[in-house]
Amino acid sequence: MSEQLEVLVVDDSAIYRSLISGCVRELPDLTCVGLARDGREAIAKAESLRPDLILLDVEMPVLGGLEAIPHLRRVAPDAGIIMISSLTIEGANVTMEALQAGAFDFVTKPQVKASEDGFAALREPLREAVAAFREGRLQRSRPAKLPPPLRERAKVPVIDVVAIGVSTGGPSALADLVPKLPADLRVPILIVQHMPARFTPSLAASLDRRAKLRVLEAEEGRPLRAGEVLVAPGGKHLKISASNSEPFVRLTESAPVNSFRPSVDVLFESLAESLPGRALCLVMTGMGCDGLAGVRRVRERGGWCIAQDQASCAVYGMPRSVIEAGQADEVVTLADLPARITGIARLR
Repeated sequence: MSEQLEVLVVDDSAIYRSLISGCVRELPDLTCVGLARDGREAIAKAESLRPDLILLDVEMPVLGGLEAIPHLRRVAPDAGIIMISSLTIEGANVTMEALQAGAFDFVTKPQVKASEDGFAALREPLREAVAAFREGRLQRSRPAKLPPPLRERAKVPVIDVVAIGVSTGGPSALADLVPKLPADLRVPILIVQHMPARFTPSLAASLDRRAKLRVLEAEEGRPLRAGEVLVAPGGKHLKISASNSEPFVRLTESAPVNSFRPSVDVLFESLAESLPGRALCLVMTGMGCDGLAGVRRVRERGGWCIAQDQASCAVYGMPRSVIEAGQADEVVTLADLPARITGIARLR
């Protein structure tokens, strides 16, 4: 039986407070211990109630969700924060800032027409976010395990591209990694972050503001250029083709893989075919095993794989699947990833 989690629901709308708290009560092993109407009230209730999880609206009067996060982390440092975001551009932008400021994850706020519609639209995304939070919480309660011995390989190949696969905890990890990469990086970087279409432009724009490299959403037909970071658009698979020309982007809306579109496996497998032996794959924080099949294929063709270590992951699922399958050539902390990527890129 799972641990019972106590939840604080924060939203300025009485309708949404009722809807969200109702979903909490329907999900197993969750208890709604309090309601708050704005960030200021949330801080006071978080300090007194010490919830395990805070479901926090993004846009509120008095004190918004983004502004409340540092105060909530101070008064309830062990509580996870899941943002409840509107689908507006402004809502997406603020949500991205919140994730990079330490919020664990987000779910999109349903357009309420009837309570049944709202429940149906919110229940499954909330269940998935809570499941990821539980997994991350469980891994933090255990000592980090040493990875199994890695199979010795001759040497790191000369690479032409770095491909990153990441899910839950990704925006914060990417905000730590990408700005530390040098402006003269000799290879392009591709990122698949599991995220809806409305939010990936905000992710790219936020990273672009912080980074020395240029960061933008991938576009159909765009050639890969050294020093550029391309983020897969939500709702589309990112592939790379390179028949008789320089490598370029292909975007498809084919069926989800591992329940995701974009999928990490789709990107990695395309690199195994288009740039055999010349891809560095990086598997970062996230739930599940998306990326494992693609890593196998990349390494079969001579490429290299780095997995993020357990201690620095918000959720260790994706890296763990690669490490336990013996498919990681290196296991590296988040803090050490920028230097390692830069070092490998300089072998060109």
